[in-house]
Amino acid sequence: MDIQLFQNTFVADFPAALADQLLSEMENLYGAEFHNKFKHIGADVLRTQVCKTLSGITPKQLRRGLDRMRTEDFCPALPRFKKWCIEDPTWWTAEQAWAKALQFEVDPTAKITKLTKAALDEVRHIMNVEGQKAAHGAFKDIYTAYLTKALEKGRDQEMWVAPAPVKQLAYTESKGVPCPPELAAKIKNIGKRVGGVV
Repeated sequence: MDIQLFQNTFVADFPAALADQLLSEMENLYGAEFHNKFKHIGADVLRTQVCKTLSGITPKQLRRGLDRMRTEDFCPALPRFKKWCIEDPTWWTAEQAWAKALQFEVDPTAKITKLTKAALDEVRHIMNVEGQKAAHGAFKDIYTAYLTKALEKGRDQEMWVAPAPVKQLAYTESKGVPCPPELAAKIKNIGKRVGGVV
């Protein structure tokens, strides 16, 4: 197996200087709790872990994580901090989206997000065949998976807009083009016996 193919898995694009700033901020906020949580990890290894964990995080997401960290009363583990960065409180939760989807099913003019509509479309068959309870579980799983991908890409929640109705073309009966006489004569002779041959 060529290990070079897997090397990119361990490459981090989060700057080490930012990792140091984050760790310093965590230490200042949480003091002894920070030291108890991370004392078993050397400074260089911890910095590297921060860089790997936060690889791909956008500045906007980092700001969101820092803002959340400053309001929490416990020192987060690195994966939890990343989750704080990625989670966006402006997005609907799976439960909120499900409630809105049910409302949309009753009233198609109700507001719904693109993500909610996509998840609803995927579970509509389950809803019709097995009912709301079965569809609810599938909807939550699908919506959560879509939401995770959208947040990782730093997307903003967008509302769904119904596509404009397809314009129907007016039908006018046409008399058509008359068939040329020589072609009409050939068509009449198709299938007639000519010299005993069909």
